Amino acid sequence: MTSLPQLPPVVGQDWLAEHPDAVVADVRWYLDGRDGHEVYLAGHLPGAVFVDLPTRLAAPASAEQGRHPLPGPDAFAASMAEASIGDDSVVVAYDDAGGAYAGRLVWMLRLLGVDAALLDGGLHGLNEFCLSPLLQQQADGFIISHVDTSKKIIVLSYSFPKRMGSKTFFLD
Repeated sequence: MTSLPQLPPVVGQDWLAEHPDAVVADVRWYLDGRDGHEVYLAGHLPGAVFVDLPTRLAAPASAEQGRHPLPGPDAFAASMAEASIGDDSVVVAYDDAGGAYAGRLVWMLRLLGVDAALLDGGLHGLNEFCLSPLLQQQADGFIISHVDTSKKIIVLSYSFPKRMGSKTFFLD
């Protein structure tokens, strides 16, 4: 029998900053046809892995089972292994849709006894105070040096330590 998760179902950025070993999962997906993986590549939380709803959290669509039926156990296990998520992982998932898609990953993992939680507010709930400890870490080969949350979007300035100069991109 699997043990019950110890993590609350929703955690804040402060909790995430205090637990740098947590696996952060970006689960953005869009009904309007935008590609969640392209959005992830354009900007994501430092160290986050991308978990695609249709290919990792669902079996192929069918008339009988609908658009996103649950994947089989072996397929789900393989997908999680590819995302570096295992039985002993602590996972914090986010999206930009109020947890609608990240919640599926959290629910599936918690059902199996894996510690998993939603990031409170997802990307829309981030603020400079909570982001600062996260963004001071080196992530994905670059170092984030500035956060501007004065508008409804978050602007991150970053630099590649040994390669290019500074760049700026928008984290949606």
